Amino acid sequence: MSTPDEAYTPDELLDYSDWHQTLDYIAWLFKTCYTTIDNIKKKKFNIHHIFVQYLSVNKIELKHIKKEFTSPHVKIKSITDDIKRGWYNELAFIYPLKASTLGVSFGDINENLQISTARFTFPSWKITEFYYSSYFYLRTIAQYKNPDFRIQEHKATLNSFKNNALDSFQKVAWKFPLDIAYKPKRKYFVAKTMVGYLKHLNHMYSYHPRTPNLSSPEITREIYKRFKKRGRRFKRPSHYTLFDFILEFRIWANYLDIDNLLTLYGSGFKAFLDQNLSLLLFFIGGITELVYIAVFGEIAYITELQNLYDLYAKNNNNIKDTFIYSSIYQRMKIFKIQGFISKEIQIESVINSNLIE
Repeated sequence: MSTPDEAYTPDELLDYSDWHQTLDYIAWLFKTCYTTIDNIKKKKFNIHHIFVQYLSVNKIELKHIKKEFTSPHVKIKSITDDIKRGWYNELAFIYPLKASTLGVSFGDINENLQISTARFTFPSWKITEFYYSSYFYLRTIAQYKNPDFRIQEHKATLNSFKNNALDSFQKVAWKFPLDIAYKPKRKYFVAKTMVGYLKHLNHMYSYHPRTPNLSSPEITREIYKRFKKRGRRFKRPSHYTLFDFILEFRIWANYLDIDNLLTLYGSGFKAFLDQNLSLLLFFIGGITELVYIAVFGEIAYITELQNLYDLYAKNNNNIKDTFIYSSIYQRMKIFKIQGFISKEIQIESVINSNLIE
């Protein structure tokens, strides 16, 4: 059997390519595992439908989350402060809004090309906003299990999450492909993941569209291989997760290779990066919110979200009128439609808020 051709990457983007391709592979697994066969064939993907299917297929239920994360040691104020920090940074990341906010098809790349190019004029800064939103959502989850770690230290947060919260998180909410990880002395069986039993993933229409056109099982194996390589770089191998990858991507973007990031031009590199980070952050934020709702109840969630909207609407007319298009608002609508909550925030937008049916 011949070796698949490698994807062409301009010389000036070789160092960036590994980060870009890994993110794209993770996004593709979301698309092929949580989209209908007909839409996969049409290459028609939408975050709303992918997220709803993720919740359904993985049987995400508040009662199970509550059982894993409720504790007398939970500190509601510090957790609430961190979920708000996650929201603030997510708003910073998503504004200015793209033309197609939930679409993650190739057509949406073209539709968003101009705004994504503008949003990523200085790519390292958008990556930083994405990172800090993810980080505060991560710190929120970590605090349910261990409220006493050194929250000012990013590595301490990550280690506390992996040592104390990750097992519970994976049991009730953090599912494939988010749970792909390397752990020393533990084998990873691709065949036991979703890609091992979804038969449609064996057909060419579900293969990744970019050379070397890997299947979803091959992509899963490739992501694991990359995480394993990163986790074994040092003398003592370490547990390497998606959040480790996000942290290292941010460090690379901010401190190690700024020149390479500034060369992101043409071929939609910025638009693809924008799309993939947006999809990933939608999930990280949404799953974090579900844990918050499960532990503290929908009233606490709606109250804090209302306060967030009121604060921004009072000071920014643009956000006031476009908040209904934000990922944060759209997740709330999904939660209500899916029965996770029964109430929603009140907005003062001149635009019809009934976006998601």
